[in-house]
Amino acid sequence: MSIYPGELQRIRSTDGTQLLLRVWEAPGASTALAVVHGLGEHSGRYAPLAAALAAHQVSVYAVDLRGHGESPGRRGHASAWRRWQEDALACYQAAAATGLETVPLGHSLGGVILLSALQDGLIAPKRAVLSNPALRIRQRVPGWKRSLGRIAGRLAPELTLPTGLDPAGISRISEEVERYRTDPLVHDQISSGGYQGWMDAVARIEADPSALAVKYLLIVGGSDAIVDPKGSIDLHIRSRAAAGTYRLYPDSYHEPFNDLDRERVFDDLAEWIATTCDCDGDRRFL
Repeated sequence: MSIYPGELQRIRSTDGTQLLLRVWEAPGASTALAVVHGLGEHSGRYAPLAAALAAHQVSVYAVDLRGHGESPGRRGHASAWRRWQEDALACYQAAAATGLETVPLGHSLGGVILLSALQDGLIAPKRAVLSNPALRIRQRVPGWKRSLGRIAGRLAPELTLPTGLDPAGISRISEEVERYRTDPLVHDQISSGGYQGWMDAVARIEADPSALAVKYLLIVGGSDAIVDPKGSIDLHIRSRAAAGTYRLYPDSYHEPFNDLDRERVFDDLAEWIATTCDCDGDRRFL
């Protein structure tokens, strides 16, 4: 259980599926962050982010995607990629209903979900944040598993397989790794249909990176052994946005919000939220 559980709510996705929404309201908030988590994890793991941003008048809304956390569904599965996009939309709309400017944040698989929702015009914010979006997997996927995923994605989309993710790659903090390993709401599954939807979304994004034609902050862990940082670098270079900011943390692993330099990440994110709302940014490599 999280030490900062937040307020637990239930929201409905487009198809009527009830999702868990975790809310941390900040006193005097001027902005809301709508968080879309990565594969196998859940909203409660963003409690440290919410606690840090509360001091900067930023409320945090985080959803458990279907097949994750305390939301229903086969673990790691969505009947169509669009369903995960719509889950992200439901979170965004719940935060926006407060009347605050709402900034969506997608981490890892959640980053790909957010990018594809931007590309499809499903979510249309003024600003967006991406944390190590899972555009290129660094961890080697055996050829047989890729082939099986493609075939089963068409013939048996609900077939689930272990991801093979090594939790040691999420953080340099051993306690964080152990917390991940022992969290009963964390799983290591993805369905063949979910995998194929993910790969198709990545192909569309890389073919047309204009999905980032909004003001954005791209947070990248330079020592991420799970997702290749080069995917984020290439996305930033090829995007059409004139107001994109790329922040590289050279030693950080896959989860910048749960790693040794997270206080710097929190501060940088809070500063970006505070200073980029009404001004023209510039493209920077930092």
